[in-house]
Amino acid sequence: MKQSLEEKIVRSAAKLFARKGFHTCTMRDIATMARVSTGAIYHYFPSKEDIYLAIVRREYGRRKEMIEAKRLENPTTEDLVRSAVILLFKMAEEYGRAEQLVLHLRVPETPRLRKEVQQLREQLLQYVADLIESGVRKGTIRSCDPTVAATALIGMGEAVTGRALAGPASEYLMQSGPEQLATMAWQALRPDRCGGSCAATTNAETSAAAAAAEEKDDAGRGGS
Repeated sequence: MKQSLEEKIVRSAAKLFARKGFHTCTMRDIATMARVSTGAIYHYFPSKEDIYLAIVRREYGRRKEMIEAKRLENPTTEDLVRSAVILLFKMAEEYGRAEQLVLHLRVPETPRLRKEVQQLREQLLQYVADLIESGVRKGTIRSCDPTVAATALIGMGEAVTGRALAGPASEYLMQSGPEQLATMAWQALRPDRCGGSCAATTNAETSAAAAAAEEKDDAGRGGS
């Protein structure tokens, strides 16, 4: 019963935050939406900030959990990268757009929220960076800075899903976005097709061509 009531409060607050903004909503508004008393809300959440953080913690936690669940299936690196991107869209469908939209809103300007939300983002970023670094070491991901790659990957995903959730092209992006974005992400991260030997092969071919040209010139000079 406790979990059910907390869930009801959190989901109602997410809808209001996404619709009206954090600062505009009051605890009474949330109570009305959730159809509970204001006292019941304060029993679980001391402040509106705590409700906001509950939403953000849950959503970032779900992202990590879903990627980790996929990782434990021992997929190929390509499958893991593609799945991580597609999961962003899947979460919007399964867990509700309101909760996802809250992640795309500007963080309310309070020192506590800025600090805690930044910590949650950094934790997810570090988790993804560690996965990328592992792929680089194994040779299944091209050589790159894991932190830069993770930041770009998450930023790209959040930018597209954010517009898909609220923009005018919502339906189109929700349908075509997952696969297209997943393909772009893997193309950026996949290792060199020739396993790092491309440069050596190109140099060898260039040297051979130069040697052939020199022999041809020598033969021409000799003939003259």
